Amino acid sequence: KMGNLWCGSFGNGISYTNTKSSSFASHISKKEMSAWKGNNHVSLLGSDLQGNLWCTFQNIIGIGFPDKNFKISQYRHPLTEDGTRYNQAIYKLLFETNDEAWVATNKGLFRYNLTTNKMRSVPYELLSEEVQGSIWIRDMIRLNDGSILFSTYAGLYRMTNPSGKPGIKPVNFLKPGLYNGFGKLSQDRKGLLYVKSLSDFIYILRPSSKEDQFELIKTIDFMPEINQFFNYENDSLLYIASDDGLYRINTNSLVLEKDTFDEMLPFISISSFFRKDEKFWLFGEKGLYCYDKKKKQSQAFNMED
Repeated sequence: KMGNLWCGSFGNGISYTNTKSSSFASHISKKEMSAWKGNNHVSLLGSDLQGNLWCTFQNIIGIGFPDKNFKISQYRHPLTEDGTRYNQAIYKLLFETNDEAWVATNKGLFRYNLTTNKMRSVPYELLSEEVQGSIWIRDMIRLNDGSILFSTYAGLYRMTNPSGKPGIKPVNFLKPGLYNGFGKLSQDRKGLLYVKSLSDFIYILRPSSKEDQFELIKTIDFMPEINQFFNYENDSLLYIASDDGLYRINTNSLVLEKDTFDEMLPFISISSFFRKDEKFWLFGEKGLYCYDKKKKQSQAFNMED
């Protein structure tokens, strides 16, 4: 809301800069993480409904909450329903209220209450009971209508009425027998869904006449691993940060194109992407790269920045 761009790093905590600036301020040091006997390798970074930041770190189970001075004010290790420590991976949080969030894990879907610090398992139909099957959630997003969509190694699911008594059903759009493992998800403002298969396709779906279902309208061959979808609605573009560079889908024509930048880009694989007006921010294994399309200027950032 203030125009700040936040990034989580592998080994140097969380840093931020204003999108109009060219330098970074404040970060979470390794010393601050020593109280939890962990490192500051950030694995997840997000915000709650009020815009407060939360984060998770690679080698300690739990959720950190930075304060207004961008220091970790508390680090919570969630408990299970029986009071024991939750000790599995956390892949994503979607806040339903200020006090409760949906949690995607390798052991299924949970609802986390920040007041009690407990996680409650939410059961759903498993299309596959393998370890890397329907129980292992890969991604989770909130749709335009308030429902929630999540992908697994075996099946795509939609949760309706998440704020009340939720109903969770598989989304069936493929012919029987086709591989149904899915990864990253996105939805544009017109309601079209973009679903990355764990094989070599991007599926584009639209709401079906059948209740709570979607139908396939286009399949795009796409072999690279997708790390992030980024909606830029000003130009009706859906950007794709992948391990083969930056791509974009025109959400009107549904045509896929590859974005090209100048030769200063120090990496090919892009872990995440952000665009503000004509400034493009790309994160990769060698740091951060900013390209100003209007001025045709670029800058690479490293740990010293």
